[in-house]
Amino acid sequence: MKKRVNKNIHLFLQIFSILSLVSLFLLFEIQEVRAESVNDVIFNAPDGASLEDAFNLVPVWINSHATIAKNKNGNDVCILTDDSRNQRAALWSATNYQLDLNKDFDTKMKLYLGNKGRAAADGITFTLQNDPRGNSAFSSSTEGGALGVYSSQNARNSAEAAREALHNSFSIEFDTHPNKDKGNAYDKKTQQCEPGPNHIAATMPGNPDTYEVTKEWFTNEVKVRHNVLTEPINLPNGSLSNGQWHDFEVHYDHLTSQISYTFDGQSRTCNLPRTEFSSDYVYWGFTGATGDDSNVNAVVFSELPKAVDVETTTDVLKNNESVINKNVNMGDTLTYSLKATYLGGIQNWTDVVGEEFLNPYVEYIPHTLAVKYPETGTITKEEPQITSNNQLIVPALSNDLGDVHENKWTSVEITFDVKVKNIDSNQKTIKAEDYTEFIGDNYTVQPYETTYQILNNEALRPQIKLSDSLANATVNVFPTDQSLTINGEWKDKDSNTVTLFYKLNGQERVLQDNVSNTAKDSWLPFSQDISLTDLKLGDNQVEVYAKDAEGQLSNHESFKIILNQGKVSFKSIDPEIQFQNMVISGSTVYSSPQATVGVVVEDTTGITKDWQLKVKQTSSFSDGTRELPAQLTYLNGEEKLPITNGSAIELPVVQNNTTDYSLHQDANHQFQLAVLPGAYAGEYQSQLEWTIETAP
Repeated sequence: MKKRVNKNIHLFLQIFSILSLVSLFLLFEIQEVRAESVNDVIFNAPDGASLEDAFNLVPVWINSHATIAKNKNGNDVCILTDDSRNQRAALWSATNYQLDLNKDFDTKMKLYLGNKGRAAADGITFTLQNDPRGNSAFSSSTEGGALGVYSSQNARNSAEAAREALHNSFSIEFDTHPNKDKGNAYDKKTQQCEPGPNHIAATMPGNPDTYEVTKEWFTNEVKVRHNVLTEPINLPNGSLSNGQWHDFEVHYDHLTSQISYTFDGQSRTCNLPRTEFSSDYVYWGFTGATGDDSNVNAVVFSELPKAVDVETTTDVLKNNESVINKNVNMGDTLTYSLKATYLGGIQNWTDVVGEEFLNPYVEYIPHTLAVKYPETGTITKEEPQITSNNQLIVPALSNDLGDVHENKWTSVEITFDVKVKNIDSNQKTIKAEDYTEFIGDNYTVQPYETTYQILNNEALRPQIKLSDSLANATVNVFPTDQSLTINGEWKDKDSNTVTLFYKLNGQERVLQDNVSNTAKDSWLPFSQDISLTDLKLGDNQVEVYAKDAEGQLSNHESFKIILNQGKVSFKSIDPEIQFQNMVISGSTVYSSPQATVGVVVEDTTGITKDWQLKVKQTSSFSDGTRELPAQLTYLNGEEKLPITNGSAIELPVVQNNTTDYSLHQDANHQFQLAVLPGAYAGEYQSQLEWTIETAP
């Protein structure tokens, strides 16, 4: 793939009489040149959910180019077909990610159906299925118009068509190509309906009622009845493949067995034919196909149905009363209560482990852990694992939580006692922060915080504040940036030394170690460079704080670093190049620029230079009537590089600093203009095109 950034440069040349001067002027305008490609679609795709462990991509035939790739922000994009002919592929849910039709589900997606307008083909489907082939299923038809779910055009009757199609299925098709030719009749008018040239329709591919098979001369025509379930959404020809990402949402109500879908604001609702599936559990996903015509077909999942929906709470009790956000005393006994309730989802919550990240000011009281299942009254007692950093890990629950496949264990309560330690500290109140986490094989509740205060003596902890330019600020950097200065002030009332720390994305690092407290209870400045080598692309959170010699922590100050994607681009180009005066005679005369030509390229990618600076002349010198017999050349040492309207030539560059490169220019490296005999006086102009080419 080549990335080209073009700048068009207009050249003006005026020639006077034999004693006149020749001047060359360059004016420029910027023009971005892009071509539709699957790589462009992937890179610029919207952000969405991860497909890992949830879906299986099924390329059909060896010529399939289906893939799951990452967009510019590292999010999953599924390419069902690229812009090649005769592509077929499916994206099916994993077996443990099937939909339970006894439960509601919602899902949101972004669909890309190419940018080829009327020339696009053939389209995609959103499909629910219980085909015996499971998540490797695909229709037997090799025709693009079948969209991976319908029968071939060779079926002799509707029953045979149903056997060739995807079995036990329901599809919502997004058809970008009208199939209304002889022997290619999927979208021909049936007795009841004729879909639009671009349409969205709900069908049952494996049901004979979906098909109307007729014979035209010696050719079978297999037509799809597009309104058996509900009227299709008919759109103008070419409107689906318009280079845009389209919004698509699906909602299923299990009480009414109705499925509703919305595409770019247009909605339809129909009864989901559950008897088609012969099961309450179905695979789901997308199919896509191209034929003699093609386009890129891609999907991003904005919102996936919840595998597990749970509610969790943590309470800390003293004498059966909550102390959350209240005060406790040293020596108190506290009871922790961790509750988890299964609310719904398409899976049970499996192999659940409860974890409590206890604050350092309490210790677990042995033999107090109890695991209770309120629905059954079951209580189990087993000792937890206590790690060196005071993390309490409860043994895995003996029962999965959920109601899928008649499992009825839906809630659990974990209780245990701790004792508040006697704390050697000068702080008046100590904030006790605990974090609860429930971890299952298929869902993890991210750690959430509970707090209370432990009463103590007068506070003597250090204080810190960042400079005005950093406090709560957002700092933008690029891959070429190596370091960032963190500065501010700190103070401490009594300690002899203070150590300054910072956390980068939660990872603690020393900023300055054992700094002498030269003026106690006074603000002292600090300034320190930190390395940027461990930044991740996008947002990076930074916290800065201090710890005194007695172990007391200061307040936390924070800011954000955004690591931007580096790029290669023109930073500047002189708007004018003026050549030295020359005298026109009966022989070839030469001129060079009066000043250095300013062309600067900025490269913030942080990688080894992989681009070239190129230039070509896109039009001859002309005054509107005559053309000037002239040749523009770049002298590259001993080599003369003619600049023509053919292929662009590569020009040498020199690196000015970490990011900037300029056109190499000295006595042996410069532009030269040769005006041949026979030139007429007048004002002439031409045009240059500057290009940055990048290729892997």
